[in-house]
Amino acid sequence: LDNAVAHFHYAFALKSAGKYDMALKELEKFIEAKSDIKAFNEKAYREVNTLKIIGSIQEKKQSIDFKNLTQINTKGS
Repeated sequence: LDNAVAHFHYAFALKSAGKYDMALKELEKFIEAKSDIKAFNEKAYREVNTLKIIGSIQEKKQSIDFKNLTQINTKGS
């Protein structure tokens, strides 16, 4: 496992833990290392674009209120 690939996998571990800024930095390190693994490179570039906009996506939280519809949610349903 070379250093570039380690950055790649670590970035996705960070992303799954919700550490998006750190994941972005690790993917940028992977890209800078110029890996010759085409599939990883393509995925890294797509993921960088996603991580760059994830902050704006998180800001657009919508408030959702749930209401029990007793006419539909009966004991037999």
